[in-house]
Amino acid sequence: MIRAGLPLLLAAAVGGCATVESAYRTFLEDHVYEYPLPPPRAFRDSSIDYGMVRRVLALPLIDESGHGAPTVLVSEALGDSIARLRRFDVVRPNATDAALKADAGPLASGRIPVSTIIDLGRRYGVDAVLFGTISRYRPYSPPSLAIGASLIDVHTGKVLWSVSDFVDATDSKTAVSIEHWFDENAAEDGTVFDREIVSTSPRWFARFASDRVAGTLVSAP
Repeated sequence: MIRAGLPLLLAAAVGGCATVESAYRTFLEDHVYEYPLPPPRAFRDSSIDYGMVRRVLALPLIDESGHGAPTVLVSEALGDSIARLRRFDVVRPNATDAALKADAGPLASGRIPVSTIIDLGRRYGVDAVLFGTISRYRPYSPPSLAIGASLIDVHTGKVLWSVSDFVDATDSKTAVSIEHWFDENAAEDGTVFDREIVSTSPRWFARFASDRVAGTLVSAP
């Protein structure tokens, strides 16, 4: 059984977060994290670089925060952020899939057997399955969010990527990071909103947090 809320324990077995910090720090600082808030803690397997992962099934994140419906926005945002990397085809599961029923399955128990992950991957024709948890969440102003996620190879059951991050809009470093993120990313979408929307809208804050997490999937040039 894999505990969706413990991705970094799996990462520790193969080198911990030091690997991604040393290999990708320059890229992340130049393109994603050039502001005070440190990048998420992450492990990333080098096999992702060799075209072995093309299609990813993004499962709904398991809600451990007790907030229910608003956490759906976070699951959607993380899938969208990964899709915007333009490295992977992101597949969404069928809402009627019995294996993912919230009241009778891994989303209810918080545990996902490796066999279930592999079966889902094969049924949806993907190379890897993304799953994870929302352990802390405050959707409304001032928002905060803690995400843990892992990417599992459906052929081997190997952990390809594991990440953990917590962002809190009451923190001054997070506030500055939000400003930079909005100016460099969201503003390019032609939105009529200003930076304040990120701290007042659950959907926008989820996008900010998800972009941080997804950024650790991208390799250095």
